[in-house]
Amino acid sequence: MKDINDSKKHIAMYIGSLSKGGAEHVMCNLAEYFFLEGYKVTIVTTYYEDDEYELSNAFWKRSIDSSIDNKYLPKEVINSKDMPREIFLLDDDNCPGIRRVFSGLMPSERKGRLYNFLARTKKLENIWADIKPDLILSFIGKNNIMAIRTAGKFGIPVVVSVRANPPMEYYTRTLKTIANKLFLKAAGVILQTTGAAEFFDEKVREKCHVLPNSVSEEFVVRDVVPFENRTKTIVSVGRLDNNKNQGILIRAFGRLMDKYPDYKLVIIGDGDCRGEYTCLAGKTPDSTRIEFTGNISNVADRISDARIYVLTSKEEGLPNALIEAMALGLVAISTDCPCGGPADIISDGDNGILVPMGTDEEMEDSLVSAFERVMSDDSLARRLSENALSVREKYSPARINALWKDYFEKIMSEETVSEKSGKKTFIEYFKQFISFGLIGGLNTFLSLGIYWLVIYLGGHYLVGSVLGFVITVAISYVLNNLFTFKGDEKPVWSLKNLVKVYVSYALTGLILNNILLWLWIDVLGINQNLAPVINLFFTIPLNFLLNKFWAYKKK
Repeated sequence: MKDINDSKKHIAMYIGSLSKGGAEHVMCNLAEYFFLEGYKVTIVTTYYEDDEYELSNAFWKRSIDSSIDNKYLPKEVINSKDMPREIFLLDDDNCPGIRRVFSGLMPSERKGRLYNFLARTKKLENIWADIKPDLILSFIGKNNIMAIRTAGKFGIPVVVSVRANPPMEYYTRTLKTIANKLFLKAAGVILQTTGAAEFFDEKVREKCHVLPNSVSEEFVVRDVVPFENRTKTIVSVGRLDNNKNQGILIRAFGRLMDKYPDYKLVIIGDGDCRGEYTCLAGKTPDSTRIEFTGNISNVADRISDARIYVLTSKEEGLPNALIEAMALGLVAISTDCPCGGPADIISDGDNGILVPMGTDEEMEDSLVSAFERVMSDDSLARRLSENALSVREKYSPARINALWKDYFEKIMSEETVSEKSGKKTFIEYFKQFISFGLIGGLNTFLSLGIYWLVIYLGGHYLVGSVLGFVITVAISYVLNNLFTFKGDEKPVWSLKNLVKVYVSYALTGLILNNILLWLWIDVLGINQNLAPVINLFFTIPLNFLLNKFWAYKKK
């Protein structure tokens, strides 16, 4: 591991929590990778859940031995159910590990709905101001919106990542509109599949970049169980919810129980639908052959010798669990769900089987057919199992993490160049404005001389103003072309540019100037000798902008 110091780039990673889900798993892997590469890493979450991924380099603990860990300070936070939780943090800017910061509002910090929204915004802004990251990586839905909104004032580049099918994360017309507007301000938009980009407006699509998930190291280094030694077990890993749709898996397996009595089904994960699915399993011919494990920490150990892995989701990004199962050599069966993640991983009939989308009944029938194919044909199952191992190389941590690193470095370099370029441009514009102002001042005195001479000779003040305009604009064109706007190039003498200069000065020095003179002298009664001087504060800046960005603009 490289030494970490203040010269190292600092990446902040923002997500709801580190609960055991696909997006959270990816963020934890990225945090560990960037930390081991020598970056300073801070994870910012809203909540602290009871069942979270553990990071080997994390500098926070759920409990401590105060006689040993006396540098850890207790902090009260909340979980997503708004229940208070205690965590122990090594709250040190130079801590030799991955830091954790919480953005959720405690009950004592809340009032009304509007106040809470503003308070959450302010709290997140204060976090960015305090930790000062070089880049913010945000995961999922409204987090992405909040990250862009709160980091903008600090000039911190924000990379947002849409982890699921975009319509799931931006599920209303309002959210989609906000995302399309704010994502234009993001430094980058990371998607998991090319198809996901179609959800966004064309200008946002220009910022989109596809970066797949890597397979976890523990699934790559593990020895592959030979096909003939695999147990006749079907496994599924994921949250038990409506989108994961494990109900069709339970029903499909139930239909085949009598025909294939040696097979069992293991469903790993937990969620709102566990009760419903448990009840559904009880209606099959033999519910003892269906096991619900809940969330477990040793997924690789539990599924490594299984024969078949099944994903039944209605929508997915790039499913980590599917990649991990294939990396262990399991036969993969997955719904061909939007936004195309499973289809990016599985070549149907080559390294797995894709089940077409349809109604639950149609997908259940297709799943039964897929099961029949691999359960009744060992040669097919063996070939799919062997070919599934190709994901080890395609989604290897070394390859995929390097893509993330290159992308982040490119963005941080572009932001640095942009910042330097912005400073250089400001200085250049300032010098040009001074030069333009000096030339304008010189010509103003000449124009005033003509103006006062005409008045002295008994002429009308408007005649003096017009005559001064015609003479001094021609002089300004020559001097600005020679000294102010030529840059590193030779002056370009053009009748078209001269006409533009006259139009620019006509808008400000003639039309606007005379309107203001009429206002100052005839309406407000200001002395006619003082009025032209007052006009300078309005006409010179506006005239500079017109000349800089129009009259003298180079192709």
